[in-house]
Amino acid sequence: MQLQQQLLKALKSSSTAKYSDPGTPSPKETLQIAESGCLNEVEPSVSSKGDEIHLGGDVRVRREAWSRIQNSTRDSLFVKELAVAIWGTKTLGERSLTGKECPTTKTSRQPLTPQKLQTLKVCYKEWLY
Repeated sequence: MQLQQQLLKALKSSSTAKYSDPGTPSPKETLQIAESGCLNEVEPSVSSKGDEIHLGGDVRVRREAWSRIQNSTRDSLFVKELAVAIWGTKTLGERSLTGKECPTTKTSRQPLTPQKLQTLKVCYKEWLY
C-alpha cells in the first residue's frame, strides 16, 4: 500500500510538470518509454499470438489484464493493477520505489526496474488524458 501511494505521488507530480506545456504532444498521440537515457516513441502493439500487449521496451502484459486495467475507475486502481501486471505481487513486496534506506527499519530494498517504472508512468499519463 505504501509503495502504491509513493507511485501515485511520483506520477502526479511528474505529470503536471511534463504535460503542462501546450507545445508538448499529447500522451494520446504516442506512448513513450525510457531507453538509453532518451524517450522513444512506441505504439502499444499486440503480440503475434494476440494474447499479450507490448507496452514498449521489454514490458508485456496479458491482453485480459490490460483490458481490465484500462477500465479502472480510480487512479490508484490503475497504478496498482498495472504495477502487479508488470512486476507481480511478490516482486512488488520485495522492492521499493527508489531503493533508498527505510528510515524506520534501516533496511534498503532493490529499486523497481527504471525502464518498467517509466513505462508505467507513461501509461498512467496516457490513461489520465
